[in-house]
Amino acid sequence: MGIRAGSEAMEGVKGLIIFGEDPAGVDLSGLEFLVVSDIYLTDTALQANVFLPGTGSASANGAFTNTERRLLPVESAIEEDVDFNNWELATELAHVFEVDFGFEDEEDISKAMDDEVALYKYAEVGEVFGGVLEPIEVKLVAAKDDKLVDVLECTDALMNLNESRIQKPFSVVVIAIGESNSNNKSRIQIKLRCEIFHTKIPMRSGD
Repeated sequence: MGIRAGSEAMEGVKGLIIFGEDPAGVDLSGLEFLVVSDIYLTDTALQANVFLPGTGSASANGAFTNTERRLLPVESAIEEDVDFNNWELATELAHVFEVDFGFEDEEDISKAMDDEVALYKYAEVGEVFGGVLEPIEVKLVAAKDDKLVDVLECTDALMNLNESRIQKPFSVVVIAIGESNSNNKSRIQIKLRCEIFHTKIPMRSGD
């Protein structure tokens, strides 16, 4: 949603357009008008006054920067049966408010990014912005039971859908029993904790 603050960020907001997000737990009841664009009907989309079908990453063209800060090309693998893709939809909505982005295709968007973000102007595909990060003073540190980070709730509807379909592992404790080499031949136990997935392995005929 582009809102980083708490619920107070919604105070006074009467109209909202949400692209590809499903902000669970956010109170949208104070809105007078809600528009949602997504690739399927999320819980947020069901609350919308207007739902606009969006397009997914499989039909995108251009380039993207991954979490490594590496610039990579992307080409569409499918054509989606919608009137506008995401950037065209945003452009058409801007026209309603008499704003012209001046975009005719993805190349125009790329040129606009070059003008606004100097880092992209002379970037090459495959380049890692800022160089590859390397560890400094590598050392092993005993991990404590305390949590390392506070996990933020993901509002990306597609990401949450994909994660819900990923098989969840369950833990199994395997106990190996053996004998030591000492004279008393004492028995020792070794506990190993394994993460196991429910996986169906297809069998070939005759196996």
